[in-house]
Amino acid sequence: MAFVNAITSSTVQGNKRVVYGTATNGSTDSGGDVVTGLDKIDHISFECTSHLNTAKPKVTISGGTATIVTSNGADFIWKAEGV
Repeated sequence: MAFVNAITSSTVQGNKRVVYGTATNGSTDSGGDVVTGLDKIDHISFECTSHLNTAKPKVTISGGTATIVTSNGADFIWKAEGV
């Protein structure tokens, strides 16, 4: 199974859009691109939802996409804020 990212909901808070989503790794996958639908990410946070004990993920941001590197098989929810 490959890395799968999905937006689950979004809202507006003040002058920022807030987008929520999930991401799932296959057992041998260690991350991928979290496409938020935003033009620019100001802040993004992740919470591991799998049983794995994972270290803090490594994240790079380019525009509205965050590329994340996690432990193999780690699943998580995310929240992104931006415009």
